[in-house]
Formats: sequence, C-alpha cells, structure tokens
Amino acid sequence: MIKVFKGLFLAGLLLAALPVFAVVRPANLFSEHMVLQRNKPIPVWGIGKPGEKVTVLFNSLKVSAKTDKSGKWLVRLKELPAGGPFNMEIRGKMNTVFLKDVYVGEVWICSGQSNMDMTVAKEDRYWCGVDNEAEEVAGANYPEIRVFDVDYKPNNEIQKDVVVNGKSVPRRLSGIFRRLLISLPRTCMTNTKFHSGSSL
Repeated sequence: MIKVFKGLFLAGLLLAALPVFAVVRPANLFSEHMVLQRNKPIPVWGIGKPGEKVTVLFNSLKVSAKTDKSGKWLVRLKELPAGGPFNMEIRGKMNTVFLKDVYVGEVWICSGQSNMDMTVAKEDRYWCGVDNEAEEVAGANYPEIRVFDVDYKPNNEIQKDVVVNGKSVPRRLSGIFRRLLISLPRTCMTNTKFHSGSSL
C-alpha cells in the first residue's frame, strides 16, 4: 500500500513538473472574429512543446513548422485577398485549436495617449464623448468591424504576448468604444468594402 502511495505521489510530481505550454496554442492576438491583413504574408505564432510539429490550416492554405527549444513556433501564410468568414485550425500533437469567423481585410493598429482614450459616450469621462453621441450609438450597426483592445500594461521590457482587455464584434455600437477605433475602420470600410479590424 505504501508503494502505491509513493507511486501516485511521484506521478503527481512528474505531472507538476511538465511545462504549462505542453499543448499548442496561438498567441493571444489570434482569436475568433479577428481580421487578418489582406494582400500581405500572414505570420501566425504561438507556443507548444519543444520540438513539436505545428500545422496551421486557413482557407485553402496549410503550413507546418516545428517549435524551437523554448517551445515557440511561427508559420507564414501566403498573402490572401479580402474575404471570409473562414475558420483557422491549429494542430499540435496533443490538441487542436479552432478559430471561427475569421476575415481577411484591412487591419489598423491605433496607438497613443488621451487621443486613443476618447470614447463615443460623454458619461464615461467628463472630457470624452462626441456631440452626437445618441445618434452615433442608435444608428451604428457594423458587423464587419472588429475591435481588439490590448490592456494598458507599461513595461520597459519586450513582452512575449499581449494582455487582452477586450475583444468584440460591435454589431451595435457601444458608448464605451474608442471613437477612433470606430471612425477610422468605418471610413475605410465605406470606401473599400473590406472588413476592418482595429487594435489598440
């Protein structure tokens, strides 16, 4: 009986010692409802078990790579025209990740200070808001615009991944949405008819 308990205890220690990234997963940037840049090679990366084969399937593309000694992997999909919705499948030895409702279109990266904090709603903060807030919120219906909000985490060191503050498909515009994240993709979408994604 004592030997059995020792065996269980040892098995528990071995499991606890396994790396937390034993299963394949993409970086936090890659998620359902995302928009990938059209007409440019598309890098997709993440982590897994060192030496593991990772295969990414997207639309009609299939690309594989092996993770390095630290478990990092990177594949590059060839450029694609605007379109969707597509599914992305990321296969590892132990698991498969499915990402649904993925589009290829225009991607805008927005960065700044208070200008990036300006929301549509006035009630969020006294200096925020637009004059026609009620009209903007009531008349907004943009299923083609996707927003990826990166959390505010200042750091002097290069980070391995982003901390996600929110991901959304704004079919109905919310007052807390950043003004520029809506107006810029909306203008682009109106002029080009492509799906648009904003990342803050």
